[in-house]
Amino acid sequence: MIELRKDYILDRWVIISEGRGKRPKQFKKQETMQDATCFFCPGNESMTPPEIGRIAQGDGWKIRWFPNKFAAVVPDVYAAPNKGGLITMPAFGYHEVIAETSDHTKQLWDLSQEDLLALLRVYQARYRELMQRKNVKYVQVFKNHGREAGTSIIHTHTQLVTLPIIPPALLQEIRAANKGGKCQYCEIIKQESKTERKAIETEHFIAICPYASRFNYELWIFPKQHYKTMLDIPPETTKDLSVMMSRVLGKLKELDCAFNYYLHYAPAGKNFHFHIKVAPRMSTWAGFEFSSDVVINSVRPEDPAGRCGCVLCWKVIIKRLQGQIRGEAKSSKSLNSCCTSMPKWGRIQMVNSKVKFGSLLMLVAALGFIGYAIIFFVRNFTDAFLELGITGAQVDKGKDAIIAFSPALYNYISHLHVAVSGFIFATGLAVAGLSWYGVRRGQMWAWVFAVASPVVGLAIALPLHYVYGIATIGHLGLIYLATVIFVIGAVLSLVGLRNPRS
Repeated sequence: MIELRKDYILDRWVIISEGRGKRPKQFKKQETMQDATCFFCPGNESMTPPEIGRIAQGDGWKIRWFPNKFAAVVPDVYAAPNKGGLITMPAFGYHEVIAETSDHTKQLWDLSQEDLLALLRVYQARYRELMQRKNVKYVQVFKNHGREAGTSIIHTHTQLVTLPIIPPALLQEIRAANKGGKCQYCEIIKQESKTERKAIETEHFIAICPYASRFNYELWIFPKQHYKTMLDIPPETTKDLSVMMSRVLGKLKELDCAFNYYLHYAPAGKNFHFHIKVAPRMSTWAGFEFSSDVVINSVRPEDPAGRCGCVLCWKVIIKRLQGQIRGEAKSSKSLNSCCTSMPKWGRIQMVNSKVKFGSLLMLVAALGFIGYAIIFFVRNFTDAFLELGITGAQVDKGKDAIIAFSPALYNYISHLHVAVSGFIFATGLAVAGLSWYGVRRGQMWAWVFAVASPVVGLAIALPLHYVYGIATIGHLGLIYLATVIFVIGAVLSLVGLRNPRS
């Protein structure tokens, strides 16, 4: 179903339209070409403006920061905006670059958790220092990765830009987030932690795919506790943020896509829930988005893939097994287009109510098979001995008569009872697992094997019951009931799997 969705707190809308991801692409993406000389590499420090600071590593550096040579703002002059007429003021501010590693061959997602923690502490230090400067109202920390995200230099880096104003869009978000006298983001965290839109969770942080996502696989990272800025986050909690960032970046590496991320926090005197927004750049906004400010997103945030739970699609798994995951030609192919080329039986689908209820019925039926197996097993060691519903009308000998006739024959029949009950139990257990953890998550392969297992068993066992005249309700009633429930569940879930939007 194509949906219009409104943002949690802002008067902003998106269209969730999965079919848009299947449109033909007539233009190939161009690779970002690498300059022969990298300004950010060790040995080329003189090619950047004078260094502000560094984290040393041996004779060199691990992280280094310096003013941007092509700054968007300038620190030389500040003046208040003019009054009356067209409003203008000098673009006062500081624009800095943080080279995240001295290794030109590494991207941010290749760095260790310890390196990410060091980078986060540099963010904190630069924010603290810049916010103390006169006329600085806001420090925007952001990262561009890939040509589609605005990168002009390949060497991985973060940028900071200060402003003499608070960005109006941020002020609007702050007002909306504090509506009703309480933090709306705190409430959103509580709600989304229980939904399918929760993507990743650590001890102190949670990453969600927002309900009205504007980007494919968009993620918002929140501390579970309300912190206004990065400076409010305790050192141990900052360590946990590096764990979260490592996991998020690992997902982005598997997608191998361009992305932006940026930090949002409270300006001085404001109350706001600090968070990081991650925006993978897998699609291009066109005339409709720019003219209406209503974005079309081709990935539902509830989709397992949309929650970054399925970024290891079949092509990536095969490449990993071949040891070629980083050796292939790099393409910014979206997971959506990648997985649609996969055989349908193995694709992870969007899950609807038919799939959920059908898989529940399949689980109930599987528990019926397990129950029958347990009864079968227990009766073997009681005086009843024979299977459920088998009486003198079907066989003329009981346990005592069989033992008296031949103890060896009794042992042989008893071992068959145990073996058959074990196989029925195992089949029920397999069907239960496949139904609940496979079919319920939209996996067609799980449905195939969940159906095949009991079908093969019943196709072999049931006919002989009729041949030998023991297909009574007392004997097979529970099996009949479980089979009817199972068939209804299998058909219902199959309809849902074949038509995910139904």
